[in-house]
Amino acid sequence: ASLLERALALTSEHERLHAVIALELADQLVEGDAESERMEELLAIGERDPDLAALTALIRYEWLLRRRPGEAIATLEARLAGIVDEFERRDDVRGLARAHFAWGLTHVFAARTMPSAEQMRLAAEYSLRAGDLGLRARAHSWYISAQWHGLTSAEDIRRSIEAIDSEDQGAYQAGGIDLGRAWLARAEGDLPRARELVRRAIDAYT
Repeated sequence: ASLLERALALTSEHERLHAVIALELADQLVEGDAESERMEELLAIGERDPDLAALTALIRYEWLLRRRPGEAIATLEARLAGIVDEFERRDDVRGLARAHFAWGLTHVFAARTMPSAEQMRLAAEYSLRAGDLGLRARAHSWYISAQWHGLTSAEDIRRSIEAIDSEDQGAYQAGGIDLGRAWLARAEGDLPRARELVRRAIDAYT
């Protein structure tokens, strides 16, 4: 982030690169402890460029969703469809992956399990096309979670886990798979196995 701050300071506010750098910096600060005032400054720079409007709105949404989910859902969820349409028009697969992931999280916060599963499935598909395997792993983890929290049958969950487990995408995805398998073990009455898998998932996430 410090390098981006310096790059931002060295570019003119009238250059498009200035807005691109501002959004890259804002994107890095989304999951951190950035002050609201600083994020608003960076997002305001991005909003000046019409070509960056969809990305700016998405970063704003992701940032707010992590801090005040109720407010984010109430005020910005309605814009997600338009953001997706814009990324589709531009054939921006990374933008589409992020937008569907954010939409999936929205459904998670609103306890809408099946819509969440569908959005996470789309996020995983677009992430693969974009080469963002980290986001793909996170989307897969949430996809499995949405399935076992929802109305998906145990056999369908098992098939989903087997399909995803054929890929090696690191600890986050492994944790999601273990939680799904823990649910299956509990459903089959194997509580010791379920507890073991939950402990393993916690270790993977931490």
